[in-house]
Amino acid sequence: MATSVKQWHGKGSVKLEVPVEKVWALAGDMANIYKWDTELMKSSEILEGEANTVGSVRKITFVAGEQDVTLIDKVVAYDAEKYTYSYEIIQDPWGYSNTSGSLKFEATDDGSTLASWEVKTDPVPSMAADSLEEALAKIQAPLKHMILQLGKTAAST
Repeated sequence: MATSVKQWHGKGSVKLEVPVEKVWALAGDMANIYKWDTELMKSSEILEGEANTVGSVRKITFVAGEQDVTLIDKVVAYDAEKYTYSYEIIQDPWGYSNTSGSLKFEATDDGSTLASWEVKTDPVPSMAADSLEEALAKIQAPLKHMILQLGKTAAST
């Protein structure tokens, strides 16, 4: 009898002191995600399809010490009017598998933006000793950092 593995699931949010339109001008530009944080990301490009459309495939190169690493993802939902998109990771350099995520940006009453994210992935065997919270923190910390940098970059444009 096969056993199913329960996916790890994490979500979070952060407030950005920038109007949602300025945030989305960067966040919604799928081809240029590296502009969010040029210290963490070296480049990004669309490999298949057109940017900002369902089905497009994107390559992101991350700065990782001596040797850069590449992640490839596919857009599975994109809604510019609602400031949201979802993706599936096709090639992950960190050992995660069956990974998907979503980003959503909402205007707040005070003119800032609430940036929310959700990530799901299969457990990583080498992290079996970690608690679920520690493992999810390893996944979410870079994403939170990227979104905070997105807010700083959007504020300066």
